[in-house]
Amino acid sequence: MGLPWYRVHTVVLNDPGRLISVHIMHTALVAGWAGSM
Repeated sequence: MGLPWYRVHTVVLNDPGRLISVHIMHTALVAGWAGSM
């Protein structure tokens, strides 16, 4: 993954309101990746 995770984490820490949506998106990505393995 080429995403700047440190920047993503900084944004999440600075804006806790996004934590839930980011967590759902991340969970969906991991679940999809695990399901494709």
